Amino acid sequence: KAGKREKAEGCKFSLLGIPFGIRSLETAVDKALQAGNGTVMVDQVTEEKTTWVVLGNINCIVVEGTVVNTK
Repeated sequence: KAGKREKAEGCKFSLLGIPFGIRSLETAVDKALQAGNGTVMVDQVTEEKTTWVVLGNINCIVVEGTVVNTK
């Protein structure tokens, strides 16, 4: 059965070089699996995205893939 394509991200904010929070691949994949109501991601693409703000940045790991339920 073909699954639905989902995209999700795990981000952290840094202010003056001090990180607040933890960005993680696991968080991003878990969000995508939950959104697609599945257990496995196939054809997954992972990328890193950084957005700069006045005194810091937001750094994210972004995953996109097809979510399939194997149960």
